[in-house]
Amino acid sequence: MATGVSSPLGIAGIILIIIGILMAVIGVILLLVNQNKPKPWYIWLFLIGGVVLGIAGGIMLAIALSPKPVIEKTTTIPLH
Repeated sequence: MATGVSSPLGIAGIILIIIGILMAVIGVILLLVNQNKPKPWYIWLFLIGGVVLGIAGGIMLAIALSPKPVIEKTTTIPLH
């Protein structure tokens, strides 16, 4: 099984971080362009969504890079 950044969790974390940064940058650009006008709803969606996706990606990447497995398989014992 792959570990670290090459694991599916690490790759997904990196992708979410990149998408979050892009969304936040687009939101900041739109915010600067519309300085003297009313702010449309999608500007806040880009800003907040980008930050949330970036944080989620960072958490996923931290779990993937942790030295011991944070998420472990559990086995169930049949009760019959």
